Amino acid sequence: GGVEPCTWTATGLPNGFSVSQVKDVAAGKIVCDTMNISGGPFNHPELIGSYPVTLTGTDSAGRTATKSFTITIVE
Repeated sequence: GGVEPCTWTATGLPNGFSVSQVKDVAAGKIVCDTMNISGGPFNHPELIGSYPVTLTGTDSAGRTATKSFTITIVE
C-alpha cells in the first residue's frame, strides 16, 4: 500500500545487485507495493556468502516500511 509514488532503497546488497522501482505501465505510475532486485555475481566467486539486506519503502506522504532478509549466493 502507501500513497503513490513510492521510492525503494536497499542496504546490504552484494556488489552487482540493485533495487529499482516498478512502474505500472497501464496506470502510468510507480506502484508502492512492488519493487525489483536485479543483478548477479556472475564470475565473481569472492561474493559467495550470505548478505543481510534491509529494504525501505517510502511513500509520498513520508511514511516508511522496512523488511529485512538474507540473500545467499552459492557457487
